[in-house]
Amino acid sequence: MKKKIVILLSSLMMVTSMTTTASASILGDKINEIKTTIDEVKSQIKSEIETVKSTIDAVKTEIKADIEKVKIIKSKIESNVENIKNEVKEDINAINEFSSSINFNYDNSSNSNYDFSITTVSEPKNLISGRFNSSNMQDTTNEIEISFSENYNNKLLSYDSLDFNMPNGVKIVGAEITEKINFSSNVTDIKNSDLKIINNGQTLRIKPENAGNYKPFNKGLIGFKLKLTLSVAPGFAGDIKCILTNKNNVKGEGVIAKAQSPIDIKFDTTKIGTENKEFNTSDIYIKEIKPGMFIQGKNVEIGLEGPFKNGENFGFLDANCEIRSPELEIKQEDFNVNNGKIKFKIDKATQNEPATILIKNIKVSSNRSIPLGVYKLDIGGDALINNYVKNDISDKDKVYTADKNVNQELTKQSKQNYFRYNNYINVVGNENTETTSYQESTTNNTSSNNSEDTNISNNTVKVTIGQKNVIVNGQTMDMDVAPYIQPSSNSVLVPLRFVTVALGSDNISSKVEWDANSKTVVIYYGSGFKQKIIQFQADSNIMVVDGKKINMENGVKAELKDGRMFVPFRMLGNALGVSVDWDSNTKTAIFN
Repeated sequence: MKKKIVILLSSLMMVTSMTTTASASILGDKINEIKTTIDEVKSQIKSEIETVKSTIDAVKTEIKADIEKVKIIKSKIESNVENIKNEVKEDINAINEFSSSINFNYDNSSNSNYDFSITTVSEPKNLISGRFNSSNMQDTTNEIEISFSENYNNKLLSYDSLDFNMPNGVKIVGAEITEKINFSSNVTDIKNSDLKIINNGQTLRIKPENAGNYKPFNKGLIGFKLKLTLSVAPGFAGDIKCILTNKNNVKGEGVIAKAQSPIDIKFDTTKIGTENKEFNTSDIYIKEIKPGMFIQGKNVEIGLEGPFKNGENFGFLDANCEIRSPELEIKQEDFNVNNGKIKFKIDKATQNEPATILIKNIKVSSNRSIPLGVYKLDIGGDALINNYVKNDISDKDKVYTADKNVNQELTKQSKQNYFRYNNYINVVGNENTETTSYQESTTNNTSSNNSEDTNISNNTVKVTIGQKNVIVNGQTMDMDVAPYIQPSSNSVLVPLRFVTVALGSDNISSKVEWDANSKTVVIYYGSGFKQKIIQFQADSNIMVVDGKKINMENGVKAELKDGRMFVPFRMLGNALGVSVDWDSNTKTAIFN
């Protein structure tokens, strides 16, 4: 087209050089031709521009569509990532729960640091606290079997004696060697008569009479299996950890069983004023953990214990009983309330399904003003507890040979013949009666209150990540473990030892109680009307302050770590009403 225009222009120049009339006519034709050609060129250019615009618009539309697709894909990816995160968290929680459920099968790898290993022979048992071989409970025998083994050759020969030590509240009342591994048959070896029960039943000592005469085969490590008969006190619950020592040095350890209460308890906390002489309190639900926990023909007794343990002239006045079981029977004439206690007899025990006993329409009375503080619920009687006798052993050096008959005196655990549950009644110093905080399976504890308030707000308390001490007003006090930062919430967690130090370990009006059954810690801060009751439960992001549930920020949770309970520093400070600071340079958390 451009070439055509050039040719026409050249022709036009030639025509313009002519002077004749004919040339003028030709010139007009050429000009018209040029105009027509120019119009065609314009039209073609315009058409091409429109085509380009259309192409650009189409590309833009396609790009926008692609961008939207990318956004959708990104949204899906983000959603999938979040789902994966949640699934991973659920998997981790499931793994932790599973690990917790099988924590009896002690990990031998942790034993590799010791001279000896202690493991369970088969699936470990749940022993019942306060129960010792009841005749109608063959499925809850207190016998367990453990395996003992050297980790290195000839280690057993290098010690004159070894002690198997139980935690406080657990006693050994019988022991028997059931199998020997890699002992030579032609020399003297360990006998049952070499097993001695000492320290009032808390320790089993292995001391061979002729230790220098026995030798193992060279084919393997010496070991044997032990059948232990244990008695567990009513106040003990949780893991039973055996510590193997020689002259106070740990040579091995292992979780060999778990103890639990025979019953679960549910009730609400009743808050009252000091002038209430007679008032109604929460119903009490008592449920067997399995059939047969209430012993037939035996009695249950329920009482109250106040902050001063005695002298309150305070107790139950009236109550009714409702049985929620087709098997369990309590006759009306065998249920009564007298001398401030609720008492009833189990006329028929359960065999197939656990029963629930509901104590309702409960009335409490006092013949004078009630002291301020927390009143606890004591549930006992020989229908629940039967592993104690009247005569205890005071001579800790007295030795009992394990291959003789079980000495029943060793089943005496303590004078405690009840299971204790905190915070049934809270006397707060006003005229109103109110039922608030829900309680379940709280702790057994005998500590008491007084009327003196503790004021943490007057103190400056500091802890530093990774350091085993607390600084209170410039004075350093030791903890057993160091605080740390919880990765999932980026929050500082401190051990219970910190709580006791922060509240004032010498002041009994501020105290900490631990319930191994529900993995719950209850913190009592101050006393009287101003008292705060703070609860944390392991693996829960709920904090309970005076009965009010509070969701803790950032998903922070109290947790068990290495067998110790840790609570969130900031949330504890908020509950106590103190200022909380954080020094990022020194990684120090501060109560002001």
